[in-house]
Amino acid sequence: DPITGQPLGPEGPSTGQTVNLNMSSASLPTAAAPPAQPRRARNWRMLGAILIGIGGLIFLEQVGIDMSLVFPALLIFAGISLLARKR
Repeated sequence: DPITGQPLGPEGPSTGQTVNLNMSSASLPTAAAPPAQPRRARNWRMLGAILIGIGGLIFLEQVGIDMSLVFPALLIFAGISLLARKR
């Protein structure tokens, strides 16, 4: 016996009576559809938005706009828009 450590009797372990469930092939589960592929278009769209944002910040700095004011304002705006979108 694995719990007590005592040897098992000579008759050996018993598994009990076998039960027939009478399951027809119609009641068996069918193969599930393969999982959907993740959307690659969304990843490219996100990358495009990031590149446009970085390019826009570089452009604004080249034009002479003070980035010490613009960049924090853009971060605050992005955070507010993300919070509003989740609802």
